Amino acid sequence: PIYFFVKQFRSIHLIHHAIIVTGLIQIVVSIFQKQGSFVNINPSFQIGGTLGNPNALAMFLLLTIPSALFQTYRTRSSVIKKHLIGYIIIALLVIAFTKCRTAIFGSVFIGAFILYSSNRTAANRRIKLMRLGALLSACATLIFLLFEKSDSLIGRYLIWQSSFVK
Repeated sequence: PIYFFVKQFRSIHLIHHAIIVTGLIQIVVSIFQKQGSFVNINPSFQIGGTLGNPNALAMFLLLTIPSALFQTYRTRSSVIKKHLIGYIIIALLVIAFTKCRTAIFGSVFIGAFILYSSNRTAANRRIKLMRLGALLSACATLIFLLFEKSDSLIGRYLIWQSSFVK
């Protein structure tokens, strides 16, 4: 059904615009929740956007970043490019506020993937250093995130282990 819905549009770019605007609404609500102006619908969490859960918010924002990148590469206007890059940076900051380990590592992984899949040759020393930095930051982020919420990680491991005990 989604294929036929998308096929009816004459321009796929309309869907990218809708995704970015929806992400922008989530970002604005999340920033107001972080400041205390809005209350989250789920009282267990400080921020969660309109979704209520910070993990769902972080994963949604992570999924909007490729649409913003696509529009950044597609547009010729430097003003729109600057706004889209600002959107990506603010989306990454909100992802960091949520402390969702999967989304944070996913954003670092996407950045490393983009650097490694660029069309530029690896002969350039600056590109090599950027790639090495992306790889090291991905590893450091993974290690940091493992210890950031170690109680949650250990708890999930114990639940997993106890469910498979004979």
